[in-house]
Amino acid sequence: MNGMSTTPPPLPPAYVAAPRKPDRPGVKIVLMAVQCVVLMIATLIVWGLVYDRQASVNDVADSIADEWGGKVRIGGPFVMAGDSVAAVSRTLRCDVSIESKTLHRGIYEAEVYDAAVEMSGSFDALRLPTGTDDVRLTVRVPARKIYRIEPLRFAGRTVEWRRDGGSLVADIDASAMDDGGTDFDFSFRIHGSGSIEVVQSGQHTVVTMEGEARNPSFTGSSLPDDRSVTDRTFSAQWESNGVMTTDACNSFMDNDRSVLGGETDPEMVYVIEEPYDLQVVGAKFLVGVDRYRKVSRSLKFAFIIIVLTFISLFFTEVITKRAIPMFNCFLIGAALVMFYLLLLSFVEFVSFGMAYLVASVMTIALIGGYMWRMLASVRTGVTIASILTLIYSCCYVMLCLGRYALALGSLILFASLAAMMWASLKLKR
Repeated sequence: MNGMSTTPPPLPPAYVAAPRKPDRPGVKIVLMAVQCVVLMIATLIVWGLVYDRQASVNDVADSIADEWGGKVRIGGPFVMAGDSVAAVSRTLRCDVSIESKTLHRGIYEAEVYDAAVEMSGSFDALRLPTGTDDVRLTVRVPARKIYRIEPLRFAGRTVEWRRDGGSLVADIDASAMDDGGTDFDFSFRIHGSGSIEVVQSGQHTVVTMEGEARNPSFTGSSLPDDRSVTDRTFSAQWESNGVMTTDACNSFMDNDRSVLGGETDPEMVYVIEEPYDLQVVGAKFLVGVDRYRKVSRSLKFAFIIIVLTFISLFFTEVITKRAIPMFNCFLIGAALVMFYLLLLSFVEFVSFGMAYLVASVMTIALIGGYMWRMLASVRTGVTIASILTLIYSCCYVMLCLGRYALALGSLILFASLAAMMWASLKLKR
């Protein structure tokens, strides 16, 4: 016993698992397609969140508009005799100066404005029937939102205004119009939001608008004859001749019964049926929902981003001959969907560009690092991160472009297809 060796027998060699072989290309493509469908369903859920948040912003904006002032439409002035329009102005000039501001309520915001309106012009001579004593100058406008008004100067006389439902009304002396033309001018300041419009009610009408506003869009019967738009300021001018008849003015006034003392809400002047020849010009302004529209537009690129990323993973697996399990592919797809949730969350606190930058950097770093650790290859991780950077950069550029977005998108998809065709040559027949 003492002469025998006590050395234990050697251990068997450690078992080393062979590298997992990639799935067959056809099977892999089918499984990735199924995952794309599942991830698009998740993207639709995020889109629903965007819609819900945008609806909340609209509710807040409507609430602020009720308190501050909603859409503004200015019609007139008209000379009224009884309940009928007796005369429209021969010349009319309306100058509108707009100063916008942003009001906040919690995390939401709405853009409103103060408008300084100056109106001047002249009427032709007018002889009214004998005994007509109820003669007044009427301007249809949401009078409740006017916070400062100057007296009317009419035929050399100063007349005070009074508010009558949805109008400004001033009693005038009709005899001043018997012998010749009569000049007038007045001004007021009004709160508003959303849009401001002016009815081209004179035989010769000039309307000018200028001021500060984000992304104004010109609307109405015609586009401005002259306009200029910068990042924060804009100006526009319209000029028309012989647009509105007396009959059209009567129809215009009768459709808003609040002007004549009816029960119609004086603020509800945008849902009435208008005369066919009513000519209105003006500008609309965004009311704090532009960022959500951009998030919604970015979601339209979700399918392309997911598909291009999965194709990149497929060719990475083929070229490196290292299998990427489908569960890992699904986690990468979930990170792509999470990008939009991050974008929606950040955009409520910072600008869209900054939110897009932060969300995309977080997503690219997560997926690039994950690929690096999963395949133990820094080169693979950097390659995937570079591909994602290119994809997100191209999508952002297309979001910022207008008319050229389709052309750029088509070129990007063509280049992606060419790259995939070249990489497919490495597949074994």
